Amino acid sequence: MDSAPFRFNSYFLALLTATLAALGTGCQTSGQKGPQTTLRIHAEATDNSSFTRKIEVFRAFPTKLAVEQSPFLTEAEIKEAAVVEALGGFALQFKFDSRGQWLLDHHSSLHRGRKIAIFATFGERGAQARWLAAPVLSHRISDGQLIFTPDATRAEAELLIAGLKLAKPAAATPDVNADTQETRP
Repeated sequence: MDSAPFRFNSYFLALLTATLAALGTGCQTSGQKGPQTTLRIHAEATDNSSFTRKIEVFRAFPTKLAVEQSPFLTEAEIKEAAVVEALGGFALQFKFDSRGQWLLDHHSSLHRGRKIAIFATFGERGAQARWLAAPVLSHRISDGQLIFTPDATRAEAELLIAGLKLAKPAAATPDVNADTQETRP
């Protein structure tokens, strides 16, 4: 009869040890300093289901819009980003990787004539968070490039881009010897 409480306590002790070990190694900061950016691109919703939410885009003249809660593109799919010159000012240009290109192509075809809403957090530790734009998908975007004029100053746009570049460290490419097919670090 004394073995049942001991067995329970040993399971509890094993669970407690595993939890403490996970907490001890899993709660480390990334060590990145400077601006950090997240980017979420949502499709305009067609209905008011529980999978949608209402947002306001543009600070000067707020426009209400219902969007899908889950973004279809994030900063994880961005390959290149830049502030580019545009008619009357500047624009943000994002080039997506192959997965992002496919998703942008798919959603621009599926949601043609509707808007997409672009949300970003940027600055030191994501100090600024807001909806940047809601451009209309007037045509299919098959080249993986999205260019839009943000509801931001040029300085804010450059801070946003700088945060994206910090979030994507350069990958180390191994040195491959073609004759022996050896990979060297």
